[in-house]
Amino acid sequence: MEQLRQDLYLDVAKALTGCQLLEQELKAYLSAWRALEHDSSAAALPTSSPEFDEKPLGQLVITFRKANSNIRLIDELWRFKDERNFLAHRAIQECLDLEGELFLTSVHETIPRIREIEATARRLRSDVYNEMNTLLVSRWFEDLTKRDAPADGAGGVT
Repeated sequence: MEQLRQDLYLDVAKALTGCQLLEQELKAYLSAWRALEHDSSAAALPTSSPEFDEKPLGQLVITFRKANSNIRLIDELWRFKDERNFLAHRAIQECLDLEGELFLTSVHETIPRIREIEATARRLRSDVYNEMNTLLVSRWFEDLTKRDAPADGAGGVT
């Protein structure tokens, strides 16, 4: 029983960490996106912004939808917020163990779901990170093209 309790605590902590890191990655993406809207240079982009610091996951996903066209990722992020809410409410409640005994049936069902949440958060964080790289590379190429374009507008890159 004690090992099960420790497994539950550790799995919840890992999954919550994964969710928090995903939120941080979304905030970094959105902060960079917003900065690039106002400045054509991709140099020295912020990794956070007061505009996004206190936004919950659902609000971050709504804003990400405006900033990014990857429909698959947006849909996955939207569905994931429900899993994150399950983790933040139901799974933590099971950790409280108010009656002094873990409800074994529920815990045995919950632990695999918690582990899946952690794995999904890790994968989604990587996907958002890759979208950030795409955003920065596309902006870098735009900057490069503008810099190398002839002043009179004729011709291509020399």
